Amino acid sequence: MSTIMHLKKWRCLIMLLFVTFSCLAVQAQVKVTGKVISKKTNLALQDVAVLEKGGKNGTETAQDGSFTIEVKSLNSTLVFTSLGFTTFELKLNGKSTVGVSLEEDLKGIDDVVIIGYQNSTRRTTSASIASVKGKDIENTPYATFDQMLQGRVAGLNVLSVSAEPGAAGIVNIRGNSSVANSSGTGTATGVSAPLYVIDGVVFDVSDIRTAYGNSNPLAVLNPNDIESVDVLRDASAAAIYGARAANGVIIVKTIRPKNGKPQFRLSSYVGVTTRPAFKPVIIGAEERRLKMDILRRQASYTQQRDLSQFLTDSLNPAFNNATDFQDLFFQDALLSNIDFSVAGSSQNMSYRFSLNSYDEKGVQSGFGIKRITPRLFVSMKPSKNVEITSETFMSFIKEQRGDGTGNVTPFNIQTFPSSFWQIDDVTRRNFAGKNDQVRDDARTTSINGNLRLTWKLLENVTFVSSLSYNLGFTRRDYLRHRSVVANNRTDAILNEANQSRYEIENYATWTKSFGTNQDHNLSVLVGQGAEEQIVKSTNATANGIPFDAIQMIQGVPAGPNLTVSTTYEDRARVSYFSRASYDYK
Repeated sequence: MSTIMHLKKWRCLIMLLFVTFSCLAVQAQVKVTGKVISKKTNLALQDVAVLEKGGKNGTETAQDGSFTIEVKSLNSTLVFTSLGFTTFELKLNGKSTVGVSLEEDLKGIDDVVIIGYQNSTRRTTSASIASVKGKDIENTPYATFDQMLQGRVAGLNVLSVSAEPGAAGIVNIRGNSSVANSSGTGTATGVSAPLYVIDGVVFDVSDIRTAYGNSNPLAVLNPNDIESVDVLRDASAAAIYGARAANGVIIVKTIRPKNGKPQFRLSSYVGVTTRPAFKPVIIGAEERRLKMDILRRQASYTQQRDLSQFLTDSLNPAFNNATDFQDLFFQDALLSNIDFSVAGSSQNMSYRFSLNSYDEKGVQSGFGIKRITPRLFVSMKPSKNVEITSETFMSFIKEQRGDGTGNVTPFNIQTFPSSFWQIDDVTRRNFAGKNDQVRDDARTTSINGNLRLTWKLLENVTFVSSLSYNLGFTRRDYLRHRSVVANNRTDAILNEANQSRYEIENYATWTKSFGTNQDHNLSVLVGQGAEEQIVKSTNATANGIPFDAIQMIQGVPAGPNLTVSTTYEDRARVSYFSRASYDYK
């Protein structure tokens, strides 16, 4: 009897648990329906993501904005997300039918962007502009800021064509618009570089001379001084900058001081650039064994009898080495960066001074770049309607490019010599770019600045006059010692270029808001500009320097072994420009 009673208790318990779980299952299948509309237009919103907060249930709204979702309970919270609208959370509170209105996400619409000679907001400009904040690229381990823009701006392509530190890459907006000439050389190389404008100073990288042909002129700017980068991607850029902007414009604005007490900042980072993965190779005794085995199987008896001693004499120290030539050319390289700045601002004056030191070694032995870039910004307001701004930034760059011959390595992947070939110390130093008898001193000094007067003539009229300048001095003294060339001759080479560019601009801006609620806004800009650029260069070569103690162009008599050439370039431009814009609300 007791056994029967015990079984009945277990049966009742099982039935109770079944009912409980059935209720929970039913409770987990609660359906919620609703509709999502735009709060501004009252129109239905399609493809709005609807998720249960803390759960895995989700759906999307249909074309008419309706949706159906299953939730755990009517006390759950629904999360609504859609591109261009703010995320909205709704607690059901027992409701199974809901209506949701989403607000437009105005974040970024009121951001100030630079569209040439004016500042505007995304809300009111019709130009195609993409912006990158300075904090997004701060402390990125690159020598130049253009490499940091890769992947951050739609339509902007940045391609690194060399692993050399400080080398110029390919930057284009919306693709190339030029083609190479028949030989693939010259100025028309199929690359269309944009126009750079840094705090009102124009940088046309195709006109700027550097110590090496592949050096990047943008190395003059410390990337950590950048506040924002605006990329003008459509034809409106050419409307204000002319034909120079046919390939787009990249406008850089540097950091300005903030109000309050002086701010001091010191930052630094150190990194390592790892060498590339090596190609697996067979070296030393294993290489000799493999080659001899192939010859024994495939060569005739006569051919085997006449084999070179280089291959057969494994006891000769000159032929008994195990060198992986990849180790001679590539290394793990260090880079370091130090930034210091001090800034302050008051009602009538503001200033900011920054100093940057950047040092990067190349993964290719013997390559590297060292850069020091001081920068000074000063702004004064002698009166309520007048502001005078001065900005000066300089750079001192020293580069190293291996043994100076222009060859990254003396071999390609097909012509690497045998691993058991003996390498002397001179050849080993040449491969590492450490031959003390080679003198390759390449330096670039750049001074750039802008002096600007802003005068508010009337309530709605502002006049701006600015003078910008680029002064560049490049010099490369190169002694190509006979130990790095096959002709056993020492040559001395000098390449020097001095460049100066001045540009003056004057323009006035008139702005007016009118209408019942000041909803109509009109802006008109008219201006005039003039520019002159002068480049002087000297190139000299002396073949057959007689003594190792001479490391410059000396000791070579006049004749075919001594050549000198000079060039002089002068270019001027006068322009007139205007811009008008209108927006409603």
